[in-house]
Amino acid sequence: MGPWNIVGGYAGQVSVGHSMFFGVGAYTPLLFYHLWGLPPVAGVPAGILVSLGLALVVGMPTFRLQGHYFSMATIAVAELIRIFVGTWDLVGAAIGLQGPAVGRGWWDLTFRSELPYYYIFLAVLAVVLYTTFEVERSRFGYYLRAIKAGERAARSLGVPVRETKLKALMLSALFTSLAGSLYSIKTGFIDPESGFGILVSVQMVIVAALGGAGALFGPLVGALILVPLQTATNTWFGGGGSGMLLSAQNVSKSFGSFLAVRGADLAVAEGEIIGLIGPNGAGKSTFFNCLAGDTVPTTGRVLFDGVDVTRSSAEVHARAGIGRTFQVPATFEDMTVLDNVMVGAFLRHRHRDDARESALRIIEMTGLARQSAQRARSLGTPGRKRLEIARVLATGPRLMLLDEALAGLTPTELQQAIALVRRIHELGVTLVIVEHIMEVIMTLAQRVLVFNQGHVIAHGEPREIVANEAVIEAYLGRGHRRRRQAP
Repeated sequence: MGPWNIVGGYAGQVSVGHSMFFGVGAYTPLLFYHLWGLPPVAGVPAGILVSLGLALVVGMPTFRLQGHYFSMATIAVAELIRIFVGTWDLVGAAIGLQGPAVGRGWWDLTFRSELPYYYIFLAVLAVVLYTTFEVERSRFGYYLRAIKAGERAARSLGVPVRETKLKALMLSALFTSLAGSLYSIKTGFIDPESGFGILVSVQMVIVAALGGAGALFGPLVGALILVPLQTATNTWFGGGGSGMLLSAQNVSKSFGSFLAVRGADLAVAEGEIIGLIGPNGAGKSTFFNCLAGDTVPTTGRVLFDGVDVTRSSAEVHARAGIGRTFQVPATFEDMTVLDNVMVGAFLRHRHRDDARESALRIIEMTGLARQSAQRARSLGTPGRKRLEIARVLATGPRLMLLDEALAGLTPTELQQAIALVRRIHELGVTLVIVEHIMEVIMTLAQRVLVFNQGHVIAHGEPREIVANEAVIEAYLGRGHRRRRQAP
C-alpha cells in the first residue's frame, strides 16, 4: 500500500500496526453518521486529525526502538486498540458500525454503481503517487533513504533522525486514514476485525514488499499481483472473493453424542438462488441455523464476503447483510404490520421518518399495504410469512435465508409468493431457500443441495437432483428404488 511505503519502504521503519490508522479513518465517518446523522464524508477530516495525533503519540516513544522491536511495538499498539474498540459500546463494540444503506444525497457517497467509487479511488491514488514522487525528490526523501541505510551515519551528517521518521509516520498515517474512510464509506460497514485486524496491516506490508518497498510504483505493482491472486484463490478454494458471497466449509454440529450435521460445504455466488432440501431430521435446518448465526458450528467455518462469521452473533450477521425468516413465523404479534417492518428498517435508518418511509415502500412491494395498520396477530399464516419476508427485506440484506417461507400456502398464494421471491432476487439479493415443496425448488433454485442423515448426499441443478438415485432413496426408501430398477 502506497502510504505504508513512505515510512516502511523509504524510511525502513517496518510498521506492522498500520491498521490503527486505517481503523481510525474507517470508524470516524460512520461514527459521525451513527451519533449525529451527518454524512459520513463529514467525519473524514476528523479521522485524519485523530490519526495524525495517534501517529505522534505512538511514534515518539516507539521510534526509540529499532528493527523488529519497533515492528513488535506497533503490533502491540494496534492490537490493544482493536481489543478496546471491540468492547466500547459507543462505537458498536464487537458488532461495529453501519453507514446509510440508501444515500440521502450525493454527499453520502452511497452509489448504486461501482463506477463513482472507481474514479474517487483513482483520484486518491494519483494524489498518493504524486506526493510520494515529490517526497522522493525532496530533501525529506533523501533523509528518509539515508536513515534506512544507516541511522548512525545519517546523524553524523546532521539529519534529524527522530523528527524525520515522525514526519514520515504522520504523512503515512494521513493517507492510510483516508483509505480507511473511503473503505468504510463504500462498504457501509466496519467492525474491529475489518478495521483494526492484524491482517489489514499484514496486507499493506505484503503489497509493498511484493512490488518493491521503497520504489514509487512498488505498492501498485504489488497490488496488481496480489489482489487478482487473492481473488482467484478465494474463488477456487471457497473463500469470499469476487462473486463468492457465502462459503460454509466442513461445517459440523453435534448436540451431545448426536451429530446433526457432518462436514457440510456450501459456496454461494453473488446473485444465486440455492435450494436446500432433505427429509425431516436430515440436518438442513441445523445447517441453516449455522449459516444464520443462531447456532455455532462444532467444527468448520462460515465466511460471508470473505469475513469469518462462524462464531458471530445473529446481530452481527444482520448488520453484515444476512437476513433470515423462521420456519414458524416469528412476527411481533402485538405490533402493527408497519411497526414490524420498521423494526427491520431501523437497522439501516437511524431516524424514524426515514425508517417509516423505507418500511412503507417495502410493504407496498410485498403486497401488505392494505394490512399495514393491522396487528400481526390478525394475519393468517400466509400473511405472517409475507410479513417476515418484508421485515427481513427492510434490513437491506445482501443474502436472504428463507426457512420454508412458502410452505402451507394455497396454489394461488404459492404462485404469488414465488413471484415475490423473484422480485426480491431482481433487486440483487442472493437467496438460500430451505423448502419441502419441489415446485418451489424446481421453479426458483439454480442449484440444489440435498441433506440426509446430517450430510450432503447430492448437489447440482434441480433437474439433475430429481433424477438422482440417492435422493430418491432418501425420500422414498430403498423399496421404491428397487421397484424403479426392476425390469
